[in-house]
Amino acid sequence: MKFTDLIFEKCEDNQFRSVGKVNGYRLSVVAGDMMYCDPQEDLDDVEGYNNFEVAVLDDNGFVTRKFVPGLDDDVLAYVSRDEINDIINAVETGVPLTITEQDTMNDD
Repeated sequence: MKFTDLIFEKCEDNQFRSVGKVNGYRLSVVAGDMMYCDPQEDLDDVEGYNNFEVAVLDDNGFVTRKFVPGLDDDVLAYVSRDEINDIINAVETGVPLTITEQDTMNDD
């Protein structure tokens, strides 16, 4: 799976959401005025966003930290499409991201 395979829906609250199934986990990718994305506003098309808020969940809740060691939150903020592909790869392979792969994530 890649970012381009994600299917986004615009919800009643005008936020864009995609929840993809990856190796038994749920990959949540969201954007909108209340999300950690850029621009942080409601747009008419998901293509207008440069980056997104991302989380990985299982049936018990957030497991993002399992795939992004050292993360100090359950969600990743301002994540680019390429970085989302890296996260998808980590979930697919079960191999957590290295410091090098995650060093730009969550930089505000």
